[in-house]
Amino acid sequence: MSYVDRLFRHKDKNSAAPEYLNQDYLRLMKEGPVLMKLNSLRPTYSKSMTNSRRRVLIVMTALIGEFVVSIPAIRAFIKKNPDVLLDLLVSSSYAELAKRIIGVNNVYLAQSVHMRVTEMKISEKIPKGVYDDVYVMRISKSAYTILRKIMFQNLHPNSVNLLKYFFSLASDKKNIILQYHNLAYKLLDLPAPKILPEPETLFNFSNCSSNKINSFPFLKTKYVVIHAASGWRPRLWFPERWAELSRLLHEDGYNVVFIGAGQKDLVEYSKILSNTKVKVYSLIDKISSWEVVCVIKNASVLIGIDSGPRNIADILGVPNIGMLGPSVYNFKPLRRYSYIIDKLRRKHPGLVWIGSSYPLDAISVKEVYSIVNKIRQSRHGKGVI
Repeated sequence: MSYVDRLFRHKDKNSAAPEYLNQDYLRLMKEGPVLMKLNSLRPTYSKSMTNSRRRVLIVMTALIGEFVVSIPAIRAFIKKNPDVLLDLLVSSSYAELAKRIIGVNNVYLAQSVHMRVTEMKISEKIPKGVYDDVYVMRISKSAYTILRKIMFQNLHPNSVNLLKYFFSLASDKKNIILQYHNLAYKLLDLPAPKILPEPETLFNFSNCSSNKINSFPFLKTKYVVIHAASGWRPRLWFPERWAELSRLLHEDGYNVVFIGAGQKDLVEYSKILSNTKVKVYSLIDKISSWEVVCVIKNASVLIGIDSGPRNIADILGVPNIGMLGPSVYNFKPLRRYSYIIDKLRRKHPGLVWIGSSYPLDAISVKEVYSIVNKIRQSRHGKGVI
């Protein structure tokens, strides 16, 4: 057993991780050795095998927030190469979302290094035929195993770019951190644009009015989406404060809808529910990653910790408020009406937190609600919200 594997040994025993340790950041250590092994892969194809159309595979097994902010770069690649048949190899956590990206041909599944509970057990389906190019945007042991079995002509491993990026996260200068959105363009050999593309150019929203979405009556009037859970205690807000914020939103005429996936999200929601005296609604573990996008798209505002759903709202141009816990500064807001509440006021490696209190403890309900009012009084594409 390797040293890195021993760090995660407690997970095999179903024991809780130490509260001060951020497991998601620690798991990035598993990605480094796989990135180094990529350089040993060689083209495995027959010269007699040619494609009538150029075929490209993009490997992106990361967290959903990282994938979401990479979608504009993937779309830019497709737009630049309109005749390409482009396939994706992604985490099963957001497979349904990946299938809705305009111009994507096939979506294949692998587990990420993070091994989230939302990554269902999958059978690794091996892509057939030969790829002209394979671009690695993120990698895992599961994805590497698949890569070894496929045929390709050119591999773009991005090992140096990704390793440099990971090391930069440990820097004590927050202003030098490359934003993940810009990194995605760099990994696909594209220049980052000054203006973010419109959401309608990224996704096919035609099935957002599905029977399942329509079966939730609380989505038929104005609503606020809340994502409150995190796998790491230092990034959580007090349940009592979520309950008080829900009361204020309810009194303003909003339905309050909680989203998430997995046992930790359900546990956190139950704590909030026990403190809530008004009617709130839960879609936790009830909808797919694509349906989450549809729900967020039609929300008046999204409020939560700085996580994947906030990134989704940002990409979609939906007003959002993110509460920043111990973290690096690699996911700054991309659009208007995206707000980050940062009480740390300095870059933090996001791997450990030692202290008697947490950054989100300093965020009051009044402060969050005042930003909601600021958004509500501003003009947005859908009118006043």
